[in-house]
Amino acid sequence: MSLKQRAIQKEVNKNLSQKRVQKPSAINSIGILYEKDQVNIANLRQNLTKQFKLNNDAINCLSFAEQIKTENEGVFTKKSFSLLGKLQKQSAAQPFLEKKYDLLINYFNQDRQELLFVSSRVKTTLRIGFRLNEKRLNDLEVLVPLDEHELFTQELVKYLKIIK
Repeated sequence: MSLKQRAIQKEVNKNLSQKRVQKPSAINSIGILYEKDQVNIANLRQNLTKQFKLNNDAINCLSFAEQIKTENEGVFTKKSFSLLGKLQKQSAAQPFLEKKYDLLINYFNQDRQELLFVSSRVKTTLRIGFRLNEKRLNDLEVLVPLDEHELFTQELVKYLKIIK
C-alpha cells in the first residue's frame, strides 16, 4: 500500500469512527456516489426521481473514474488526491462534499479507497449501498446486482418504509 493509500485509509477510518446514524424525516435530497464505468446513471436517476417524486435538481451525482484526460464536473480521479491523501481544492468532488443530503447512495460494490474517502466525508443523514468489505460505511445494504437499477430502487423504498 502506497503512502497516499495509507493516508486516505487513515482519513476514512477517522471519518467513519465519528459517523452518526440518523433516520431521515423526509427524503428531499439524494447524493449518488458511483464508479463511472459500472453504472448507467441516467436510468438510476430516472428511477429515483419517479419513486421519491423529486425533480432532477434534488439528486446530485459524483462519479469516480480510474483515468480521464481532464477532470470535469461530477467526475473525480486518483489525481484528485495529494500524496498525503488530502482531497485537492479544485477537485470535482469538492462541490459534492459541500452539500448536505438526506440520503447518500453508495452505488458501488468494490472497496476503492477514493470512493470510501469521499463517502465517509459526505454530510448525510443515511448511507445506503451495496455489500462492501468496509462494513462501517453503509448504514443499510441492498443485496441486488449492481446493474438492476429498478430493483435497487424498489428495495430502497421498501427498506426506508420499514425504518420510518
